Amino acid sequence: LKSSNIERVIFDLFGAKRTKELMTSLNENKYFKHTQDELKVLKQYFSATFSDNDYGLKTIKNFIDDGYLMDPHTATCIKGYEEFCDSETKMVIYSTAQWTKFSPTVLNAINEDTKKYGDKEALETVANRLNIQVPQSINKLFDAKVLHDTIIDIPNLEQKIIKFLQI
Repeated sequence: LKSSNIERVIFDLFGAKRTKELMTSLNENKYFKHTQDELKVLKQYFSATFSDNDYGLKTIKNFIDDGYLMDPHTATCIKGYEEFCDSETKMVIYSTAQWTKFSPTVLNAINEDTKKYGDKEALETVANRLNIQVPQSINKLFDAKVLHDTIIDIPNLEQKIIKFLQI
């Protein structure tokens, strides 16, 4: 729920004060709850569903079997299509992520398992099984020099940013 898109929608519909209240609740309690009036307003603009892991994996597998390789985000879009599309509704599903970003999940779908795969192993296995190429830009990442390896504790974050900006 910490998507900036959600925060922007809440801000636009309910204002700064309510956005701060909801985001504070999310940070402190791990959730926020809209009022009934807020839900009515949101439902004027949005329909929503969710996809659990099982649905996502089965959808990815079914589409791979039909010759289309997708990521988990697109599988969730398929769920929305199945639930909300009717003969009068026009829908566009736009894949916003590439499968390589989620190669371990894609491999889980192909193998119908829950094993933990490393990124490189999963990329290579999926590519070999489906006879496709991993983009060279992705392959290069495994040999790239690590440029930033500093880990900053949250209480020191502001000071570290200020120090970085002063350099």
